[in-house]
Amino acid sequence: MKQVLICGIPFERRYANDSRLVDQDFNPRRLNGLINYEQHSITILSKNPVEAQRQTLMHEILHGVVDSLAIRELVGENGDHIEAPIKQLATGICEALESLGLVLPDSESDKAE
Repeated sequence: MKQVLICGIPFERRYANDSRLVDQDFNPRRLNGLINYEQHSITILSKNPVEAQRQTLMHEILHGVVDSLAIRELVGENGDHIEAPIKQLATGICEALESLGLVLPDSESDKAE
């Protein structure tokens, strides 16, 4: 099982071929990725290019960090995470990591392990 630790909690990394992932409220929605806090899992859409998969993984990890550390600045008045800064942070962090030679996993690299 492929995992990522988020604030000490292991989350299983999964991949899906169908973009109609089910969100936290059990609503089927078209998503590139989804973190499930109850199942401790992150699901990434494997149809996307590997770079998009990596950014989506970072995006979902950031949701986990925001939730675990209760980062109020990234939570809106309704209690939902604010998507735009999380997406921007994910893009910037992925680029910085890759410039250091650190590449996040994707569906293709996970198959090779």
